[in-house]
Amino acid sequence: MRRWRSKILSLLLAASMSVTLLAGISAAPDRASANGPVLRQSYTFDEGSGSSTEERVSGQARTITGTPAWVSGKEGHALDFDGVSTSVVLDSVNRETFTIAAWIKPHSYTYNHFVFGQGVSGEQEYMFNLWVNGGKLFFLLSDESGNGFGLWPFSTAENSIPLNDWTHVAVSRSGNLFKLYLNGVLAASKTASGNLDLSGNPNPLRIGAQNASGGGPMGVFDGLIDEFNVFEEALTDVEIIMVMEGEDFVEAGTDYYVDAANGNDANTGTSAGTAWASLAKVNATTFQPGDRLLLKSGSIWTGQLWPKGSGSSGSPIIVDKYGEGNKPVIHGAGQYQETVKLYNQQYWEINNLVLTNTGASRTTRRAVWIEAQDIGVANHIHLKNLDIRDVNGQTAVQDLESGGIIVRVTGHTTPTKFHDLLIQDNTFTDVDSTGVFIRSNWRNRLTRTDGSGAWLGFTGVVLRSNSFNRTGGDAIIVCESDAPLIEYNVAANSYYDSVGYHAAIWGINTDNAVFQYNEAYLTRNTMDGMGFDIDELSSNSVMQYNYSHDNEGGFMLLVGQRGGNGVDYDQDSVVRYNVSENDQLALIQAVGRVQNYQVYNNTFYTSPGMNVRFLMAPDGNNLPQGTMSFKNNIIYNLGTNMTYYCGNATCTYDGNIYYGNHDASEPTNDPNKLTTDPMLLDPGSGGTGRDTVFGYKLAAGSPALGSGVLIANNGGKDYWGNPISSSAAPNRGAYGGPGLAGAPIAARTITVDGTLDNLSSVPGIDLGTQGTVLMSGYGGTSDLSGMVWLTWDANHLYLSAKIKDDAFHQPESGGNIWLGDSIQFAVSPGLPGQHAGMIEFGMALTSSGPQLYRWSGIGSSSGTVTNRQLSITRNASANETVYELALPWAELSPITTADQTFSLSLLANDNDGSGRKGWIEWGGGIGGSKNTALFHPVTLQ
Repeated sequence: MRRWRSKILSLLLAASMSVTLLAGISAAPDRASANGPVLRQSYTFDEGSGSSTEERVSGQARTITGTPAWVSGKEGHALDFDGVSTSVVLDSVNRETFTIAAWIKPHSYTYNHFVFGQGVSGEQEYMFNLWVNGGKLFFLLSDESGNGFGLWPFSTAENSIPLNDWTHVAVSRSGNLFKLYLNGVLAASKTASGNLDLSGNPNPLRIGAQNASGGGPMGVFDGLIDEFNVFEEALTDVEIIMVMEGEDFVEAGTDYYVDAANGNDANTGTSAGTAWASLAKVNATTFQPGDRLLLKSGSIWTGQLWPKGSGSSGSPIIVDKYGEGNKPVIHGAGQYQETVKLYNQQYWEINNLVLTNTGASRTTRRAVWIEAQDIGVANHIHLKNLDIRDVNGQTAVQDLESGGIIVRVTGHTTPTKFHDLLIQDNTFTDVDSTGVFIRSNWRNRLTRTDGSGAWLGFTGVVLRSNSFNRTGGDAIIVCESDAPLIEYNVAANSYYDSVGYHAAIWGINTDNAVFQYNEAYLTRNTMDGMGFDIDELSSNSVMQYNYSHDNEGGFMLLVGQRGGNGVDYDQDSVVRYNVSENDQLALIQAVGRVQNYQVYNNTFYTSPGMNVRFLMAPDGNNLPQGTMSFKNNIIYNLGTNMTYYCGNATCTYDGNIYYGNHDASEPTNDPNKLTTDPMLLDPGSGGTGRDTVFGYKLAAGSPALGSGVLIANNGGKDYWGNPISSSAAPNRGAYGGPGLAGAPIAARTITVDGTLDNLSSVPGIDLGTQGTVLMSGYGGTSDLSGMVWLTWDANHLYLSAKIKDDAFHQPESGGNIWLGDSIQFAVSPGLPGQHAGMIEFGMALTSSGPQLYRWSGIGSSSGTVTNRQLSITRNASANETVYELALPWAELSPITTADQTFSLSLLANDNDGSGRKGWIEWGGGIGGSKNTALFHPVTLQ
């Protein structure tokens, strides 16, 4: 049971007393809302042990990164964040209106220590961060372009956050007004300027950290955090005090337990010891808002789960597992059309189940069926962490309503839609025919006349981070939706067993859709068979940052109205910053009337021996009409028959690179056409995973750098997140960053003797201009900077460095030298991201002398490395430290001199005597999270 207690009268008195202490800062306290605030997420950290913590509203466990340390808290237990790796990833937060509050007890704040963070270290975009530094509490947010809306600087007063003492902190937003509270009292407020559009943040939101550039936590809080709460509204002054005083805002509800092996339907079901046993008992129960239905881990049922009732706003009914072990399993076994069902129900969250539905023969069959009929709006259906497999729906006929998750609006009397539909972190394996299908009877407009009435789009639709493998037909189909977001999904082996026309990920009769950060590969067949599709009666859709490869039908299908006049629909859709590798048949196919469709800054690669068209009109009865433009694309064709056929449409080309083999139909009316080698780093080297396409970045000197044509509303960033200017000429292709030189390593033997050789003729790395500063309170080049030189000969890889550092401090040794002044570097075979393994070293001048330590290897163990020549000297008067290292190639195995090219990243750590304050990094992937995809390529000259 979870109840809301009331202390409002006593708290009003406390609030009034607080106001008198801050006259001029805080107005008279607002009256607490009658129904209490809406608590969305709550973490009390009272587990006291283990590697996860419960989010109390949903009842779901959240993994703790790093090694959790549990200590006594402000109430019960608290989580001790170690300043290095501890964090907890939250669910997304409504950043339009909110209050986030917590008790904190920092041990140090010599640099930014985050209470929560959604930004990425070193980047200005997508910030949503609350942190402590130097005795002050700061808050900052920004949009996808790094616009902070005039909020910076926004902080509490000097010395307002004490060390090693508890402080209650809160930040709230109402409209453009932001407030910071300390110990229940308003401490600062500021009004942001402009229209705050904060939608679409792709980064994880973490307690106790923000994000490293390669993933994982960064700027980890050093100290204790307790009683972390997220509200979906700006709390009043009184309610802030209520939260601080420990008021419990989780709405009343009952937990019901079900245990297939040890339960009994005669029990009350309200504790693990009095659990029910059967799905029949569950299905006969009408649940109330705030209730939780908890199925025991390891349990297995055969039948259907169809619990009754609906939740309410802020108090959904939650289905989840309890106990340790495997997820609960429900086998539909063909006994029902669907294994899980909801009908005219809302405010449900269903999590952490394994669902199958295999019958003796194929028929219409699915794992999950969510239906709304003639009820107006059905709100808040969240389906997360479901493992759906072995659904043998129909494949001999095209049956889109057989498959994994089917969300349907039926009926014909009352226009109806779903709002707040989230399908996230689910897996689909061997599901026939469709992975996810979203469809409404209220779909009629223009040429679509087969529904119950006028088009009414679903709203708040999000499909995120789902994985599909072997769906008989389509992986994802989104119909009749307005502004759905489809991101971070992976669809493999779609259309492996079906009839009709299918693609992997697509939308139809849907407006303002965003498809981004998805991967589609190995889609079968050429009756469509593409990775992606913007289908008819859809306008203003965007396909961006996706990776498509090895799909038999090609990369993209663009479909407009078949007939009709093209007015209002099938207009202004965009395909940009995508990578297509070895897609087959036709890279782009077009059908029907499309108006102002733009295809720009994509990179297409086809291997030798392939026979692939660039633009094709597959339907002779519905040739393309309207207008399409193709700009700044790189078309890297080593195959044959790269034809360009536009049908009856007007196609314009500008700023494209056509490299390799050329067809007679190749556009001649491209005024900025290039046919020279675009100098991709390693074309054709992509694998499985969006992070495997480093080879499609541009080398230094590429003709594609800065030679593209300007495009309005260009999205602001490329496939890899590099910013795209709105005024400077962009690159061509999906990569918008600077040319990568592959950092040449000169052939040069050095003498390790404590005195730097003359390296003026050797290419060097200037950390001050080429590195990324990742520390707070950085004092400029005198604080930390320097030059690093890499050279080689047949026996050794050499690293020489002169580091400028105004205060040298290295109290550690061995595996902890990274905490003091030191150099870290790591190498990995091949181009960045091609090999997940790395060999990581650190070197430092310790109290015992120079040390070289290996933290990780590929086939080699960690520990101090003595097979080396190493000199590290400190010139205190010049504030300089000189490093010289000769490292035998044997210590870098499996990398050898025969490889010529491999990947490397390095950084200089800084400690001025009060702990590690940060570092300057060339590359990435070692200072925060470990990720070889962030390394730089280097080449032996």
